[in-house]
Amino acid sequence: MSDLALALIPGHGPRADRWDPGAVGVNGGISIEEAERVRVLAERVRLLAVERGLPCTIHGTAKQYRQRQAEAVAAHPGKRLVLAHLHLNAGLAGRGSDYGLVLHDPRSTAGADTARRLVDAIPAAMAAAGQPYLRSQRVVAAARPTWDRAANLLEPAWALPHGHAVLLEPAFLDHPAGVTAVVRSAVIDALARGIVAGVFGGSAA
Repeated sequence: MSDLALALIPGHGPRADRWDPGAVGVNGGISIEEAERVRVLAERVRLLAVERGLPCTIHGTAKQYRQRQAEAVAAHPGKRLVLAHLHLNAGLAGRGSDYGLVLHDPRSTAGADTARRLVDAIPAAMAAAGQPYLRSQRVVAAARPTWDRAANLLEPAWALPHGHAVLLEPAFLDHPAGVTAVVRSAVIDALARGIVAGVFGGSAA
């Protein structure tokens, strides 16, 4: 059993008084909500990790992100914890493109290392599945003020003694390629395999 654990925090979803869909992508008659797709992705990651005997949990029902992080930490005592925030509305508003991002706290060496493994593993898994739908994945240090919203999610993990956080934005929902890709189960499966391989190591197959 690995001493490393993965806690998935899918974005958006429940709020105090409503369901927050996050970004909504539309292309060729297809309309998808970020909150729904990242929960599908999270569940696929969890199942793949469990198949490999690797500790992985999902924390996407609490209404506040800090609550989700607290639940994740409590679920994996004694483990080296990777908190993976899952989103699909990458980048600056109105600048969607056909690449994805993995963001980390600029202060976190471990976060940067995990981010680099993910940007290698995700395209490899996509290619192995015959799903090369994006040009690339990119590592980004979520420095303020440009990345305030990402930093708000990542920075609370800085205080963890044995953990760090990354934020995955594997597709833009304001780009046609992102919408048509993440609606497909084969793409979700390949993304999930890349995430498991990037966090835990080993093959994405």
